[in-house]
Amino acid sequence: MIKTVNAGKQERRAFIEELKLRVGGTSPEIEQKVAKIIEDVRTGGDDTVKAYSKKFDGWTPEILELSREEMEKLSEQCDKRFIESLKRAAENIYDFHSRQKQQSRIDPQPNGTIMGQRVRALHRAKENGHLIFICTGRCKAIWPKDILAIGFDGVIGGCGTDIYYREKELFHAQIDRKLQREVVADLLRFHVDGILEGKEASYFRKDYWMPEVKQIFTDNGSFATECQLFWTEAEPEFDKMALWFDESSDMEAFRQKYAQQFDFILRSPTFYEVVPKGCSKATGIAFLCDYLNIPREQTIGVGDSTNDLPMLEYTGISIAMGSGNPDIFPAVDFVTSAVMEDGIEKAFMHYGLL
Repeated sequence: MIKTVNAGKQERRAFIEELKLRVGGTSPEIEQKVAKIIEDVRTGGDDTVKAYSKKFDGWTPEILELSREEMEKLSEQCDKRFIESLKRAAENIYDFHSRQKQQSRIDPQPNGTIMGQRVRALHRAKENGHLIFICTGRCKAIWPKDILAIGFDGVIGGCGTDIYYREKELFHAQIDRKLQREVVADLLRFHVDGILEGKEASYFRKDYWMPEVKQIFTDNGSFATECQLFWTEAEPEFDKMALWFDESSDMEAFRQKYAQQFDFILRSPTFYEVVPKGCSKATGIAFLCDYLNIPREQTIGVGDSTNDLPMLEYTGISIAMGSGNPDIFPAVDFVTSAVMEDGIEKAFMHYGLL
């Protein structure tokens, strides 16, 4: 049952002191119990909700949802000030989440930068009639939802292996299943670590050891737990690979064996990004140009890494982020400021898009 605390009474102060004691997290035991309840409700649905209601509150509701008419009738019996408080709270919550969706995933910075500045240029460019696409090496399973919520016209994902326009999939380069199984066996045989990235999941070695892979798996910033699977426990379905190696790996033997099926992009001395032969961010842009009947000369590419080079070489105008890999700077038309210094907006203004 919901505990009611009357303002102005001693009970209120005692309750606040009790709440203060809860600051700092919960015990593992409580977290496990809550996780079990959530999982039970997820799998059991309404029947489980009713069972827990009987267990905790001593009664079982006949229905779990009230009609609008019923809610309005019941609200007439409530204190009007209470109803107005609920309405203001609902408006504040709606306003907060609307701004989160419309503005930015970036937190306010110590220099006073407010949320929204980083995507302002994208919104204004769209208002001026330009199409804005994400062109990423990431596969669909790990596309950040907060970035997608900004309102892009589409996504070129997995280095050109998966293409969407206004939420409709236009192209998907599927690797033969037999070849996928062979690749997994050879990665184990040649002792290569890494991540096999797909539309539905990302697959890891169970005995991963490279520091970069460890950090990705444990920090879990991009790879949600539900999409992290192991090579040997689930048959991988992947579109591309991110492979790390050290002196214990025979990366060269693996690369030579699959040189005809895949392109190997060296991102660092111990890291290859591997995509199906002929797929790149450039081929993804070319596909969309053909589909939308847009001349190549009217495209602009913005990148920050060496896997962006095919895209930057293809687009009519090429821009590098000042916070990106300096190796790509000689290959572009314009180097803008860093991401956190409104580099996108400055680049768009430089080329008259805003």
